[in-house]
Amino acid sequence: EPGTIIKFNLDKKSINEYIYWNLTNKSQIINNKSLEEEKKNLKKILNESIEKTFLSSEVDVGILLSSGIDSNVIMDLLINKNLLNKTKIFTAKNNIKKLDESLLVNELINRYNNAKINKKISKPITAIANNSNNLEIIKKLSYHYDEPIPFLMSPLIYKLCKKASLKNIKVLLSGEGSDELFFG
Repeated sequence: EPGTIIKFNLDKKSINEYIYWNLTNKSQIINNKSLEEEKKNLKKILNESIEKTFLSSEVDVGILLSSGIDSNVIMDLLINKNLLNKTKIFTAKNNIKKLDESLLVNELINRYNNAKINKKISKPITAIANNSNNLEIIKKLSYHYDEPIPFLMSPLIYKLCKKASLKNIKVLLSGEGSDELFFG
């Protein structure tokens, strides 16, 4: 059930359900705008966000690019604004081929480079998703989150951010956590 937490107590062999959120007023989400109007509005908001990031940033900007819909929406917006070639791309690499998102990211970049004659995007900078030093990273992140790590990708994102920092990138665009918004 949406908005519900289920707690299991193994000692008592019990299951309890708690509602933590409930939409009480359905008119909060219903408006009179058409789907086309909503799509235009979303695109306007995303474009304004990209423009503000680049116009207000006095430093180089990077993007965390994955095979997800969220970061690809950002990539598409950057392409349409001719900003992707001014952006350093960072992506995850995995030694397990079926989990390696860098393969798809490289394919996307190659497609873009083949379609554009004058503007080429350089290959992405990668961080490898291996288990070495992940325990130390998890300890560090848990301290900063002040709770258990909520996202499985957190150690890898940390590694990518460290790589970006070493490349003097101070602003990173990411779609992290928004795949659901785009039905990914």
